[in-house]
Amino acid sequence: MAELSDANAMALERSCAVAAVALSDQRRDGVRLVTGDRRTFGLNATLKYVRVPYPTVLGDWTRRTVTCGVALQSSPSKERVTAYRLNELSTRELRALTLVEAGVALGWIASRWPGLLTEIQRVLPDLEIVADDTDAEEMLNRAMAMAGNDDALNVHPLLGSLPLAYTLPRGLTDKLRRTFGRMPWTTTQKRLPRPYSVPVGGDGGVRNSNLPPPSRTEDNDLELELACADESCRASTPCPGRSRRRMPRAANCIAASII
Repeated sequence: MAELSDANAMALERSCAVAAVALSDQRRDGVRLVTGDRRTFGLNATLKYVRVPYPTVLGDWTRRTVTCGVALQSSPSKERVTAYRLNELSTRELRALTLVEAGVALGWIASRWPGLLTEIQRVLPDLEIVADDTDAEEMLNRAMAMAGNDDALNVHPLLGSLPLAYTLPRGLTDKLRRTFGRMPWTTTQKRLPRPYSVPVGGDGGVRNSNLPPPSRTEDNDLELELACADESCRASTPCPGRSRRRMPRAANCIAASII
């Protein structure tokens, strides 16, 4: 596809938006065109909008090639893999996971939209088709095994990247791991990223704004057990002077104990 002009930008966005909604079974709400030197296919933080590079990254891309890129971002495997803490992965592991997830997305396209396979295999002849129902843990295991090899991991621009909101490092440890990789004594260990979870009976660390105010024990009324001093009131009949609530003291009754 030749470099697009500004007059064709809106037409490209409308056509890709219709394709994204239709291909994803309405899991995607539309597309957003992105520009700049680092433009690539991807998803926004809510996984609702597909990011489409404009102009196209490579000059030989056609409109069908761009549709294939939108289809890869419409796969439900994106939702499965982003349920884990991808920010804990190193750069090489993240590239491997991008390739593995793209294979699962290609398997989904082969089962749902086989008419796009010819164009994808023309642009990506080395991309392996993986079963479309592969779960996230299996994808992570394959990515770890792929990252442990010495083979070069090259991600084609048509594959794009996983959502940046889930892959950006969030702490010093993540930044060091992303910059320097794992230590030599940990490269052989399978340390999968942890899934996002909410504790049982809790709000996942989010403080509830509707909590009742803290109790102040100093404002509580003392419970008084009033015992009657009259011998006649100690019979089995209830004594009007015996009560567990605060009341005016009778003439013949005294407060015997305080509970």
